[in-house]
Formats: sequence, structure tokens, C-alpha cells
Amino acid sequence: MAKTPDGIIISWNHGAEVIYGYSADEIIGKPVSVLTHPDRPKEMDEILHHIRGGGRVAHYEALRVCKDGSEIWVSITVSPILDSAGNLIGVSSTARDVTAKAQASQYARSLIEASLDPLVTISAEGKITDVNEASVKVTGFPREKLIGADFSDYFTDPDQARLGYQQAFSEGSVTDYPLTIRHKDGRLTEVLYNASVYKDSRGAVLGVFAAARDVTERQEAETELELARLEADRANHAKSDFLSRMSHELRTPLNAVLGFGQLLELDELNTAQRDSVEHITKAGRHLLGLINEVLDISRVESGELRLSLESVSLRDVVGAAVGMVRPLAAARVVRIDDLVAGGEEYVRADLQRLKQVVVNLLANAVKYNREGGEVSVVCEAVSDGRVRLVVADTGIGIAECDLARLFLPFERLGAEQSDVEGTGLGLTLAKHLVKAMGGEVGATSQAGVGSSFWVELPLTDAPRERPADLLPLPVAPAPISARARTVLYVEDNLSNVKLVERIMARRPEITLVVAMQGRLALDLAREHQPSLILLDLHLPDVSGEEVLQGLRADPRTSATPVVVLSADATPGQVQRLRAQGATDYLTKPFDIPRLLALIDVDGSGEQPSTAREIPSGTAGSGPLDPMIVASLHDLGRDVEAGNAGMRDAVTTFIDNSESLFADLRVAVLDGDIADVERIAHSLAGSAASFGARNVAEGCREVDARARASDLGGVPMLVAGLDDAFTVARAALRAEFLEGADRGIAAAPPEDV
Repeated sequence: MAKTPDGIIISWNHGAEVIYGYSADEIIGKPVSVLTHPDRPKEMDEILHHIRGGGRVAHYEALRVCKDGSEIWVSITVSPILDSAGNLIGVSSTARDVTAKAQASQYARSLIEASLDPLVTISAEGKITDVNEASVKVTGFPREKLIGADFSDYFTDPDQARLGYQQAFSEGSVTDYPLTIRHKDGRLTEVLYNASVYKDSRGAVLGVFAAARDVTERQEAETELELARLEADRANHAKSDFLSRMSHELRTPLNAVLGFGQLLELDELNTAQRDSVEHITKAGRHLLGLINEVLDISRVESGELRLSLESVSLRDVVGAAVGMVRPLAAARVVRIDDLVAGGEEYVRADLQRLKQVVVNLLANAVKYNREGGEVSVVCEAVSDGRVRLVVADTGIGIAECDLARLFLPFERLGAEQSDVEGTGLGLTLAKHLVKAMGGEVGATSQAGVGSSFWVELPLTDAPRERPADLLPLPVAPAPISARARTVLYVEDNLSNVKLVERIMARRPEITLVVAMQGRLALDLAREHQPSLILLDLHLPDVSGEEVLQGLRADPRTSATPVVVLSADATPGQVQRLRAQGATDYLTKPFDIPRLLALIDVDGSGEQPSTAREIPSGTAGSGPLDPMIVASLHDLGRDVEAGNAGMRDAVTTFIDNSESLFADLRVAVLDGDIADVERIAHSLAGSAASFGARNVAEGCREVDARARASDLGGVPMLVAGLDDAFTVARAALRAEFLEGADRGIAAAPPEDV
């Protein structure tokens, strides 16, 4: 088409008719502005002005309006028409319809602008060639200012920014490249850039296309999460400290309750008095069990309870657990069918903790059963290489609406109003333990019909060697000696002082000196040179640890055996105190026989050297040493309380040994050689005193290995010791407790 210099159309060809829809007759003589888009009314005037000034326009894309009102994009080239004298007499323009291309470009642009992430294209020289609106917002500079500027100018670390786009050019792309954009007002935005090169149709690299993901909120969230984690850790530590402190506060009065209760049981009591004392000691042991279970749950939740995962026989576990629960089942007239199906499987689990879980489920199945009811144990293979151990009963059952509350702490589903004893923590602890072993726990039930509780664990191969017949041949235990002549007791609690005074009344040849303050204790230790010091950690003036350090720093008392007495024993605390020179560590409530044994051997843990030989033929092969059993019966007849006192001593030995075995397992798992040595030595002495010869000899072997700093094979030894103790415990109960009308033999762990 051709126009006059002032824009009147004077020529119109067929191509123009096709593009715009006007015929030559319709358009010639009209101003070119009829084709101009109303949004750009001055556009053509600006082009003509440019041409009149001697310029030309090439490939200019403009929006035009056709005859039918439709809008098209055209690429126009405008040139001047000059006469022979060089004067402008008209304007020639050619147009090409580029609507499809423009629409594609607009679509691509809309996608770019729709992105909430800053997008930018960069030339090989590092110049910005295009940006979207998000880039404008994050930098605070307009698009015109950004295009042509150095990409690196808008970051806190320009060198790092340059390295980023250079890496994209050299390697083809970069991923999650961290940079910090600086807004013109100083605000900073943390971003991760992902960039790659883009090419033309011939494969030539044109530039880098980069997208920045704002990670400021994510990093803030990560920071908040880390702070929350640290706060949770602090809360867990605070909870552990609180539980340790509460353990002490609870155990201190409980020490008096159980201690004086045990002393009363040694006296001559009538039936009513003995019944009352039994209620006291039973309630005290119940509270002690509750404290231990709360601490166990806390240790599992905080990850402090380490497990020794190994190949474990389900048949062995169930057999041992059933043996522990049978006395309770017999007392309640409930039949236990031991593994009516399956049981040959091996699972990956902690032997002792799995046994603890199964004992809990079996005890519950018995306690909540009906008289004459049944309990069955079945192993079922399930998918994905797992096996399910099911304990089913014919008891009262559980309503479906209550099943969801089963594993909540202290939830007994109304049983707290019944005569069935429990703490409401057994199932909670079982769930935590099984979960820690990679398994699951669940239950199904029907009210009035019965319940089935199951444990699901991963299967594994049988071990190459099974822990059998690992214990050495028994030797005779050493007799008790009364070498200690003076014992210094450092304690500010009058109840504890009175209790120890009563205990020491059974050792009239020993002088007891009491110090109720730490500094006074140091003076009395230097003055009296005691054979043994019993030291409480919580004193009014200085801590027990400071007293211990003072004793060890003074040459006059540096070698005196010191037994620490406290109620908040933790593995770390025990280890620290032993490192500071404590000879042993005894928790409250006091185990009176153990305390007397420590006093008798000066707290050193070393048995007297004058060992008594066992006459030929007396040792036999049973779990108990017949000579020791006979001497225990004699001792029971000698003491003021008669055989009742010995029954109580046996019960105390059993209860304390169960606790010590639990501590020993933890020490072995932790690899704590000092604790393994201390606990094994203590168990060896008490087991020997009660004739449990296999237990005593096995503990001596563990003790010897710990002294040699060699714990290899100790986990298997401890597993064998657990079985040996189970047999010895049953034999002691049969020898001293059964038929005493005390119900001790039917006292499994108290759970829900």
C-alpha cells in the first residue's frame, strides 16, 4: 500500500485486501488511521513523523483492525517515496500477517508472567535480556531498568551469582543454586535458582533461562522446626530430670514404708497385724512397680532405652513367659495352652524385652479371665515376612468402643473399680517396646466372649548357635563375714536414719555413727576411721558427690569403701559416681539383705578369702545349693521373726534380682563395662547367699569378663542367666514361699 506524506491511502493491492478485508474502492482516499487500533491512536502519526525525518521502519509489529472489526498483528516495513529531486512525495508500506506468531508469543509471555517465581533470561555476557513481573517485585526495579543490566548486580554475593550462570552455560544447567536477592530497599530474599540454556532451531545456544524459588519461608520454617526440635529435646531432658527427681521424692518415703514393713514382718505378729503389714508392703511394691514402668516408658520415648536386636525363638520366649505366669493362672483356676499352633519361627527382637511384653499379655489374659477360663497362645504367619503372636482369652472381653483406649497410659477401662490389680501402664509400655523393635501391637475383642492381643514382628533366620548350657560349673559361695566394726551413715532424713538403726540392730558387734550433714561426715570419717561409709546424695549443706570427692582426696579416707545410697539412680549418674570413687550404689527402697551383705563385706564387693568347701556329693545338679538352703532354714529359725522373716528375705532377693537383671541387660547393651562389673558382682554375691549357684557362677563369669574389659559373648551369657534365674526363682518359691498362705508365688508383674 502507498500513502501520502500525511497518511491518505493512495494505493491498495490484492495482498492488502486479503489481510484487512477492504477492497481498493472502499479504502483508497481514506486516512490510514482507519486501520489503527484504538488503544494506539498516535502510533501511525509517530511512524509518519519518523519517515518525514528521513528514517525508515523495518519489521515493526503492530496491532491493526480489519474491516469486520477483528484484530490482527502485522509486521510492517515503511519506506519513503521520493521524487527525482529527493523530496518526500509519499510513503510505501508492506505488511505481513504475524497474528499466529504474536498469539504464541503472548501465550508464552502470559505463562511467564503467571509464574510466582522470578524468571529471567541471561545472555552469554551475563546481561539480563528479559524478566517477568515477579523479578520486578523481588528486586524493586522496573523491567526497563533490569533488561540490559548485569545479572549479578542484584545479589548480595555478585561473584557467586556470576559463577552460577557461568556454570549453567558450561554444563547446560544448574539445580538448587543458592543465592540471596537484594531488594533496592535493602530487603533480602533467600532463593534457589534452577537454570538451563535455551537454543534456536539450529541448536545454537541463545542464553540461559533461570527460575528462582523463594525459600525464605521454607528456611524460616526449617529454623522454627529446628528450634522446636531443640525445645522438644530440652523438654525431654527436663522431663527426664523431673522423673529422676520425682523418683527420688517418691522413693525416699517409699523406702521408709517398705523398709519398716520388712522389719515388722521379721517380728512376732498376730494374724491381723501380719495381714496389715502385708497390705503395706504389697502396696509399696505396687507403687515401686509403677515408678519403674513410668521411667521405662520415658526412656523408650526419649530413645534412651537401647535394645539388643537378635534372632529370638518364639517358642523359647513363650515357654519362659508361660512358666512365669503359671502360678497366677493356677491361683485363678485358668488353664494356659502353650503354643497350640506355630512357634518354630524366629523373630528379630530384644529377648528380654519381648519376654516382658509376652508376660504382660499373658498376665492380663489370666487376670481378666473367668474362673475355669482358658488362655491360648498361637503363632500365625502374615504377609511381608512377618509373624504374629496371638494371646487369646475367654474372659470378660472389651466393648468395641473402648478398644481405641486400650494402649493409653493409666487407662484401665473401668477395671480400677474391680479387685484386679494393675497400674494402667503395662500395655502402653508393651506398645512402645514392640514399636521400638520394628513391630506392631493390636487387639480384637468381644464383650462377654473374650479378647485376643497380638504382637507382630519381622521374621529372621535361626541363630547359628543357640544360648544353651553356657554357664560354668558351680562353686561354693563364700560365707558372710562380719569384718566391719564401724559404719558411718551420712543421711539427713530421720526416717531413713531410724530404718538403718533398726537394720543395724541385727549387727550388734558393729557401731553405727550418723552424720546428718556432709561437712560433719568428713570430720567424723577422719575421726572414727569407719570400715564402711553409707552416703546419701541429697544433703542440706553440700552434695553427696562433694562429700565423696572430699573422702577420696584425704589420704586418711581415700581407701575407705563408700556405698552411695540414693533414690534417683540413672546409668549416667552411677557411671559418674563410680568414676569419682564410689565402691557401690544402692537404690532406695533398701534391699535389707543386700545392705547387710554390703556391710558384712565392708562394701568392697570382695568376698572373704576363707571359702568353705562343699563336701563331696552335696552339690548335686539342681538349681539350689542344698547346704545353703539348709543354712537359710536354720537362719530363719534363729531370727526373731522366725520363718516369716526368711520368706520376706527370699521375696526381697527375688524382687531385687529381677531389677538388677534388668539393669544388667541395659548395661550390657550400653557397653558400660563398669556397670556390668558392678551389677554382676552384686548379683553374684546375693545369688550365692541364697543358694542360686548357677546364677551366682554365671554372674561371676560376667564379672570376670567385665574386669578384663571383654564383653564379647556377654549378651548370650546374660540370656542364659535369665533362664537360670527363672528356674532358681521357682525353686526358691517352692522351698520358702509356697504353702505359706501369703500369695507371693502368684504375683506376676502388675499391668493392665
